[in-house]
Amino acid sequence: MINIASVEWKNFMGYGDYWTKISFDNGGIYFIYGQKDDNPDKRNAIGKSSIIQAIVWGLFGNTTFDEQVGDKVVNWHTGKNCVVRITTLDGYEIIRTRKHNSKNETIIRKIGDEDSDLTRGTNTTAQETIN
Repeated sequence: MINIASVEWKNFMGYGDYWTKISFDNGGIYFIYGQKDDNPDKRNAIGKSSIIQAIVWGLFGNTTFDEQVGDKVVNWHTGKNCVVRITTLDGYEIIRTRKHNSKNETIIRKIGDEDSDLTRGTNTTAQETIN
């Protein structure tokens, strides 16, 4: 089982060219809600589901909407590469990137040791390690 300490992302789906991070290292249950806006068209478009999508894409390379997401995870307004970094409670990080109009890359390594990449091969090797 993977115990997630935090997830962070940049240029992912509706999020732009800045890092967004959520920490889960306090344990317990987390409640995610959107701020109600006076504009009824904007009440639900706040990015709540993107948190779950970032976790799913970071771990499995797909989303709950689509198994073959390709460039759909890239924020097209920024036109830059997207990245999701998941940190585990046992000291590993999973970094999945999608280069604009290109392929995914997944790296799994021990935190603080950039030479400890567990996956120097393909995304298939990385996914087998995660699974």
